Amino acid sequence: MPTYLITGSSRGLGLELSAQLSTQPSTSEEETVVFATARSAPSSGLQKLIDGSSGRVVYVRLDAADVGSIKMAAEEVEHHLKAKGLGEGLDMLINNAGVMPVTPEGIAKMTDLTSTFVTNVEGVHSVTSAFLPLLQKGKEKKVFNISTTLGSMSMAKRFALFPAPAYKITKAALNMLTVQYAQEYAEQGFTFAAISPGWLQTDLGGGQADLTVEEGAKAVLEIMHGKGREDNGKFLNVRVKGWENNPGLNQYGGGALPLAGDVDAKSKLSDASKSWRNDEGFDTHFERHSPIELTVRGSIPKYAAGILYRTGPGGYKVDVDKGNTYAASHWFDGFSQVHRFQIHVSEDPSAPIQITYNSRRTVDEMLARIKETGALEGITFGQKRDLCQSFFKKVTSTFTPPRQPSGPSSINVGVTLSVNMPGFGTSNLPPTPQANGHSTNIKTLYAKTDASRFQQIDPETLEPIGIASQKGLHPSLKGPMSSAHAMSDPETGDVYNFNLELGAQAAYRVFCTSASTGETKILATIHAPPAYIHSLFLSESYVILCVWNSHLTKGGASILWNKNFVDSIAPFDNSQPAKWFVVDRRNGKGLVAIYNSEPFYCFHTINAWEEPSPSDPSKTDIVADLTMYENLDVIHRFYYENLISSALGHRAYAGSKGDSTRGSLRRFRLPDVPASPSKRVRGAIVDFTSPKSSAAELPTINPAYFTKPHRYTYGVTDRGLSSFVDGLVKFDNASQTAVHWDQHAQSPGEPIFVADPDGTAEDDGVLLSVVLDGTAGKSYLLCLDARNMKELGRAEVDGAIAFGFHGTYVPAERKHKEAPRTGRIAPLQVRL
Repeated sequence: MPTYLITGSSRGLGLELSAQLSTQPSTSEEETVVFATARSAPSSGLQKLIDGSSGRVVYVRLDAADVGSIKMAAEEVEHHLKAKGLGEGLDMLINNAGVMPVTPEGIAKMTDLTSTFVTNVEGVHSVTSAFLPLLQKGKEKKVFNISTTLGSMSMAKRFALFPAPAYKITKAALNMLTVQYAQEYAEQGFTFAAISPGWLQTDLGGGQADLTVEEGAKAVLEIMHGKGREDNGKFLNVRVKGWENNPGLNQYGGGALPLAGDVDAKSKLSDASKSWRNDEGFDTHFERHSPIELTVRGSIPKYAAGILYRTGPGGYKVDVDKGNTYAASHWFDGFSQVHRFQIHVSEDPSAPIQITYNSRRTVDEMLARIKETGALEGITFGQKRDLCQSFFKKVTSTFTPPRQPSGPSSINVGVTLSVNMPGFGTSNLPPTPQANGHSTNIKTLYAKTDASRFQQIDPETLEPIGIASQKGLHPSLKGPMSSAHAMSDPETGDVYNFNLELGAQAAYRVFCTSASTGETKILATIHAPPAYIHSLFLSESYVILCVWNSHLTKGGASILWNKNFVDSIAPFDNSQPAKWFVVDRRNGKGLVAIYNSEPFYCFHTINAWEEPSPSDPSKTDIVADLTMYENLDVIHRFYYENLISSALGHRAYAGSKGDSTRGSLRRFRLPDVPASPSKRVRGAIVDFTSPKSSAAELPTINPAYFTKPHRYTYGVTDRGLSSFVDGLVKFDNASQTAVHWDQHAQSPGEPIFVADPDGTAEDDGVLLSVVLDGTAGKSYLLCLDARNMKELGRAEVDGAIAFGFHGTYVPAERKHKEAPRTGRIAPLQVRL
């Protein structure tokens, strides 16, 4: 009679293994007996299994962290074997019990290594040692330890973003424990092996895991019954049909997994990363000045009808008249291009949806100048300068007034876009042609960056037609810097931003431009260290400016010397707090509160709202979500040489340094906002920080929830599968879980949420994202169901659209107000 003992059988894999073993046909005349252990009384699921097993499943109390409990369990099993005439030995031991704590703050904050080791390693050793005498008398002499690929040192980089260091460390130790037992007991006919059951939909793995627990248990049992002494000491992978060549993180093709390998940060990338081509998304000249119709596959809902604008770099190289090639160094300095997708729906309900596309570079005059001179004049974000440039020439250029723009296409402005931005009047252009029989009401289109000047663009042809600056809104807005992500009141359309005047006494002037009158008012002037700030917050009553840790040296004067921002940003200083400034926008009270928080860096804010304080409902807290980084490494990662798949620079970010360039979603709380201005500096509180694998860059939400509590955040992800982005994510703030869309070699851009007008739930709608198919070298507009992240349809483009930063969507059937977020990524974006 085959006899098995399984630890951790109260739920999950252990319970399912017990169930499947107890019902499978026996290879002998007698039936299988399973000793199902749990550290406390049987769970309802285990008790139900026991009650219906006719004695084939026997409960044994066993706590893997308690040596006394283990000893008593071994004695109880031995007694049962003899009393029931089941023989003197135990055939097979499955060490399944384990724990997986998470440490999203990073390994330095790990406090549970010892307790995790006791259960995951010492407990396995104690159980194995205690049951060895019974196993030596058994027929099979097999011991299987349930492990994980997260414990493979060779695969460590693949799973670097999973915030479970204690789990990874102890499972690596468990694998070595397995090898040690295998070596010592091989001559006695034993088989010791570790098994990775796959990512299972259990309480531990979560509902978004790859395999059902039934699939995982079945695959584990196939290994247990099919493997023998030839696999002693191996780390085995399950085989699941259809998962052998899965393009994602996990493949279940059977065979042996690597236990150890080269863990150097500069070692080779995974096979998936090496084959994830993205070159065409950076080095492309594809543009279509006249609209072309795209091939639509699948089904895109008709409520998505409207216009999607996108902007960002459209290539980075120029052939110079002298015969050489000029190349921008940093992704944020790529040559701006604007894209326009129009989704047409016929009045005939039976007619198929149509999508047209046109695009245009908006820097023709600038490119002509580069072609003539071989250089880009003025200040850039991160252009690397000629090291051979003489000191005298550098000094001369520093004190030479910059060349004034000669025309609308002479400036490189292309991070975010704003439709009908208030303050500059309306355009003399004729109205944009009707879409689907309804006017889109698009009168003006402006491109913005983190400078205080804008580029006006024809909303239909996308030709640059003018240049404007914040000083034209108000004479006090004379500083050169601002945020590319101005915020718009979802009810009034009023726009909020800041203007930064550099100097020893740097000044942030927070202002509001009225959508109804076009007038601009200064709400507050804040003196704080100048910094590169890409976005800010807006709640129902406040503008919140966070000056995070990207401070400019020499009061910003270093920009004139360095000619770029990257070299002018001070090294990250962990001793300096990030500062939060809360400005009243309703009652003219100005700056009402200041908060300090732990230092961090950020490109993109997500949302902010006000709610009663949990400790005192009579007081008001501000809750603010953003995507944060632990330092400034991410800015340096966005050089082209580090992003392009065929370049070599990205290898430096495949290991430990790459972790610091990946963000986390963090929720801050600004407690007890005072009703009147206060000079007291308060402390901001961190409510939670997401795992890096679940974080969204170029984040977006359902715009109906802007300035209100929201549950879902969408964005692009970087889990280390490619040299750039590798999927889209939906993060649930309530359950702290994530759902991903990813396909191998498919690199998506910022998702735009389009709400279903008939929907009632927050996630009723679709996501629109421009995706590069790295295998085909062409792009497509992807439409995902925002509820489950499943593809609904796509519109295929006969060329590669460059990776952009941000976009804005204008619905066809509703009068448009400027979207709450007018572009979100920064140059960086990377929005990302």
